[in-house]
Amino acid sequence: MLTRARRSTTDPFVALTGEMDRLFESMFSWPPRLHVTEAQARWFSAPLNLWEDDQNVYAETELPGVKMDDLEILVTGDELRIKGKREIDLPKDARVLRCERGSGSFERMTNLPSEIDVDKVEASMRDGVLTVTLPKVEARRPRKVAVKALAGGK
Repeated sequence: MLTRARRSTTDPFVALTGEMDRLFESMFSWPPRLHVTEAQARWFSAPLNLWEDDQNVYAETELPGVKMDDLEILVTGDELRIKGKREIDLPKDARVLRCERGSGSFERMTNLPSEIDVDKVEASMRDGVLTVTLPKVEARRPRKVAVKALAGGK
């Protein structure tokens, strides 16, 4: 089971680390996991969209099959951490012919572009998509400054 944060799926070091994790996991698991599909690898990294407007930062990730009780969202000043697990229950006597749906625990951490008011964070799940609304700290929000016209010269 992979339970560590990943910062970027395009970072070659992260890809190498993931491959090493899968290698060691397949060596010491029974029955051996011979192959981790691309879909399973994406599951463990919990793909994340992050965007902002003047008031909030928004995080969105697809978590199909994750129960609300198995989900934990932690926010500190400028960091978001999403933890959870998804279990795929098969009958005991089932013979697995193909296993491409990722399961197990995941943890995703990302740094946020500005400090967050942690007391006002909200999260919702709709159709398997988790959306976290992270209000920016008032002092960090952009403020429009009015320009005054002065009488006279300079």
